[in-house]
Amino acid sequence: MTNLLGDRAVRPVEGYAKAKEPFLISLHFTAPHWPWEGPVDEAESKRIKSIMHRDGGTQRTYTAMVQSLDVNVGRVLRALDANGLASSTIVVFTSDDGGERFSNTWPFSGMKHELLEGGLRVPTIARWPGYIAAGSVSDQAMITMDWMPTLLAAAGTLPDAAYRSRNGRGRRPTSIPATSRPIATASSTRRRRRLRVAPPRSDHLLEDLSTQRSAPSY
Repeated sequence: MTNLLGDRAVRPVEGYAKAKEPFLISLHFTAPHWPWEGPVDEAESKRIKSIMHRDGGTQRTYTAMVQSLDVNVGRVLRALDANGLASSTIVVFTSDDGGERFSNTWPFSGMKHELLEGGLRVPTIARWPGYIAAGSVSDQAMITMDWMPTLLAAAGTLPDAAYRSRNGRGRRPTSIPATSRPIATASSTRRRRRLRVAPPRSDHLLEDLSTQRSAPSY
């Protein structure tokens, strides 16, 4: 699957380069995610009956999935370079939630499905040569929905008036200021604790609905 998604991403890059048209590719690799299958795990794919695949996987398989992901991200970046598009293309690499099972979220507590730091903090890497300095680091807090208004602003345009949303706030990719933003209300139930992100202007980040008390968020 990872190789297939890589193939389907490289082709349009080459096509848009020849047509000299602007483009947006929303590329969602599933690795590393259950079902736990590496590039050579065809026998395992025939064995499992459920996509949840809770009885399988190993650290070795997880490693192979991450390596395949890395290879295919590299293919997309090389396609941009080869077609002269690297300097005019913003590339964002991120994840939708924290790790689970075979991943290590240390030094944070929590994991996927939880509202603790280990479930919410994800890696984010942005590349835009000439605008984002290589090796630079930002401590700006963001949420995935912030990327849409940010990318639209960088492209010099606005959302379609018929589809405007209050979700997400634009950030300046070149120099992102450390500003506060309201946190959307969300809840999570796991390990017999029901947690909710505290409303804006609250003096803490999480509320434990089982006790009606604030909960640590580290």
